Amino acid sequence: MRSCASNMKDATQITTPGEKFIDLPAGDINHHWTKNVIASPDGKKLYVTVGSNSNVAENGIDAESGRAAIMEVDISTRQSRLFATGLRNPNGISWQPQSVALWTVVNERDELGNDLVPDYMISVKAGAFYGWPKKLLRN
Repeated sequence: MRSCASNMKDATQITTPGEKFIDLPAGDINHHWTKNVIASPDGKKLYVTVGSNSNVAENGIDAESGRAAIMEVDISTRQSRLFATGLRNPNGISWQPQSVALWTVVNERDELGNDLVPDYMISVKAGAFYGWPKKLLRN
């Protein structure tokens, strides 16, 4: 992968063809299909949100493989891993400038009534499991 950051300082448009970087979870059923991407502060990794493939795991847990998570992708090797899991539908990710913590907003459960976990914003930690679909976030 070539870096053209130094040439992009004054760019107002992308003039080179796009390039597929990695495969992301998808399939015939592709619920919560939106993905957000952000680079690490040092520019060496990408973080990608991947929502669950259902609202309440109604398609079976196997349909959730690699989903309901934030992926971490090493830019130089294109190797990926699940950075944080159990996040039903993470959307919007950002680095907190002072602490450099990664934050996301999680769209929580639909179709289970109004007395369950609301949507929430959270600082995600490497290797952490946030409960979906097995646990509910407690106050």
